[in-house]
Amino acid sequence: MQSSHRRLRGILLLLWMGIIFGFSSIPGSGSSYTPPLWYILERKGAHVTEYCILAVLAALFFSTQIFLRKEKRMFHWIVLLFCIAYALSDEIHQIFVFGREGRFTDVLIDAGGAILGMIFFFLCQQKKIHTRFQKFTRFFKQKASR
Repeated sequence: MQSSHRRLRGILLLLWMGIIFGFSSIPGSGSSYTPPLWYILERKGAHVTEYCILAVLAALFFSTQIFLRKEKRMFHWIVLLFCIAYALSDEIHQIFVFGREGRFTDVLIDAGGAILGMIFFFLCQQKKIHTRFQKFTRFFKQKASR
C-alpha cells in the first residue's frame, strides 16, 4: 500500500477521533432530570454509530501496517482494544466536562458499536475476497473452454 493511502487513512482516523472528542466536550445541562426514552435511545444510538465508524476507520488504518498484516488473528483484537481504550479515555474526559459524567455502561455501548464496525469491516473484506476469487476462477474457466 502506498504511503499516501496510509497517511490519508491515518488522517481520517485522527479526524474522527477529534470529532468524538469534540462531541464529548459539549457541556451538559447539569440538571438531574430523567430524560424521555427516545432521548436516551438517540444518545446511545449515537455512541454505537460513532464507535462503529471509529472501528472501520481504525481497521482501515491498521490494515496498512505491515506487522499486523502477518498477524490476522491479532488484527481484530488490536483494533477492538484500540476502540475500547479510546472509549475509556473519552469517558474519563467527560468527568471533567461540566454537566457530564463518565459511565462504564457507555464504554460497553461504545464497545458494542466497535464490534459492529469490525463485523462490517470483516464482511466487506470477505465480499472483496469472494469477488476476487470469482474473477480468478472465471478467468481460468474461459481459458479452459478455448
